[in-house]
Amino acid sequence: SSTSTASTTTTMAVGPLRVVTGQEPLRVYVAGDSQATYLGQAITTEGGNRSFTVEIEDRISTSLARPDYFNWPAELAAVVEDRDPEAVVFFLGANDHQDMALDGERLVEGTPEWEEEWRHRLEVTLDLLAAPHRHVFWVTQPPMRDGRLDAGIDQINSLAAEVIEARPFVTPIDIHELFGGSGGFSERVTHDGQDLRARVDDGVHLTRDASSWVADLVFVAMDDVWQFSG
Repeated sequence: SSTSTASTTTTMAVGPLRVVTGQEPLRVYVAGDSQATYLGQAITTEGGNRSFTVEIEDRISTSLARPDYFNWPAELAAVVEDRDPEAVVFFLGANDHQDMALDGERLVEGTPEWEEEWRHRLEVTLDLLAAPHRHVFWVTQPPMRDGRLDAGIDQINSLAAEVIEARPFVTPIDIHELFGGSGGFSERVTHDGQDLRARVDDGVHLTRDASSWVADLVFVAMDDVWQFSG
């Protein structure tokens, strides 16, 4: 059944949305909190023979939890209207595990009511991006050094997975395992034979080197959706 089909095979079954050429590069929009900065840089410079135009919208300390601070759905609606990106890479969630306000009520982080509302906000955000020519890539959260934050991002990852599973136009880029997985936070990571510092001093953000590994995963997923001819 379609529910048991892996997201990668789902996107492959769609076939290439189009052939991407140097004359008609793929319009890429990298969005999120401060984690999106290095990832956007890596996607811009390390795509190999893939032709991109990349816009990076890295809004520090933003989340879906605080639209009063920065409203991602409103921003994305404007971006879709103005720039019509074909690939949207979203790296958001590290700031989301906090109480939320809804209709004058406070939803306490982690409660069932909070979970339901956060899931709804992600559904609204992703559905704004749905279009036959567009694909979305949601980057999951890596393990965090702080135990409470780590539990929070586990919940965010779990809720996001449920929402994404119902949306074939979204591919999860799961980086949790790459950066420690169930083994927990690790400052250094060995990947492809390279032992590198993967996290900055705050125990939250990825280093620039580690962001290149995430970009590589995004490129592999993009190759399932478009045909790149250099």
